[in-house]
Amino acid sequence: NWMVHKLVNKDVHSLTMDDLELAKQIVKEKILVGLESKFVESIHRFNIYSGIDDSSKERQSCIASLARVPTKGDKQATRASNSDPHPKTKPGSDLWKLLTEDSLDVLLYEYIEEIYEHQGEIVGLEIKDSADDK
Repeated sequence: NWMVHKLVNKDVHSLTMDDLELAKQIVKEKILVGLESKFVESIHRFNIYSGIDDSSKERQSCIASLARVPTKGDKQATRASNSDPHPKTKPGSDLWKLLTEDSLDVLLYEYIEEIYEHQGEIVGLEIKDSADDK
């Protein structure tokens, strides 16, 4: 429950469902969400929000480098520079159950995924609106 604890500034051992709701509100109102699993799309969203035109070849190359996205002729893209290697935890395993049981952070992450989709609709409208202005 590290993330909920950090967002609400409360001892990790005394967190409640009310704290989770407060953390959700903070995320919704204060944070432009990005997902590591959708890294390139998230960077594009951050750029749109910041007013950065990321369409140039140089900027696309920079994003690809960070994400280790293969570009033309690059068939050996490796792990993204923004991630660390760690073993995969299989859903249903004992470790999975231990990590997810009573985890406010898991519930917060599921909410963050919803917020990501909602913010994407907003950013999508900004892309369309800015394109219509030209």
